[in-house]
Amino acid sequence: MVLPYLDVFNSGSLFLALSLGRPALVPRTSVFAEIQEQVGTEWLTFFDPPLAPGPLAAFTSHARELTETGTRPDLSAYDWQVLGGQIVQFYRSLLADGSEPQR
Repeated sequence: MVLPYLDVFNSGSLFLALSLGRPALVPRTSVFAEIQEQVGTEWLTFFDPPLAPGPLAAFTSHARELTETGTRPDLSAYDWQVLGGQIVQFYRSLLADGSEPQR
């Protein structure tokens, strides 16, 4: 998967690719760096825009080799049970600070 866009908060396309065991070539951004820390460095390869033929060719070779191993990235940090618990904990922390919710 090659994701050439620069302005991103998160990427459903990226998570779809990763859930299918496909590595991604992405621009070097803080969002993608954080995701790479969680899923593993082999699954997200960075490029510095503009995308050039050299990095694309290197990624293609890497992606082919990684895909052939049949391994999958660790997406456990994005499991609904984990995320749901974190959201509940966040809401509880807001309520615990003593402020009244705005209506």
